[in-house]
Amino acid sequence: MTLATTEAVTAVSTPPVDTDALRLEVQRTLDDSVARFLDSHGGAVRVGRIAANGDIHLEFLGACESCPAAAATFYSRVLPAIRGIPDVGTVTTSKANISKAAIDRLTNLSSRVAHPPSRRPTSTRAHPTGCTAHEGEIK
Repeated sequence: MTLATTEAVTAVSTPPVDTDALRLEVQRTLDDSVARFLDSHGGAVRVGRIAANGDIHLEFLGACESCPAAAATFYSRVLPAIRGIPDVGTVTTSKANISKAAIDRLTNLSSRVAHPPSRRPTSTRAHPTGCTAHEGEIK
């Protein structure tokens, strides 16, 4: 004879997020980190909907609305800028409809650009003035 036991699972309720404060913090971060870049291309991004659990929907505006690179901008610049803000849940936008493989390539590329490997000079050359700077190095 086998005894079956049932464990009661109690859901841990988390208090709702202060959506007004989160909206201000996310928008301030976007303004500080990506607004100038987007503005230089004629576009902008703003916080749209925020759910009580911290999920955020962003809206691209201006030239970003029809830009084919909006998804790349979202995954390489916008999302990394707000990912570390406390209480931010899932972040979505209607302009980021690309495959998981494309997302992986974008995040990999953007992390390499943000943190390039250190480059060591491969050669030294004598300059006519006697300077022995490495190629690409300014002295």
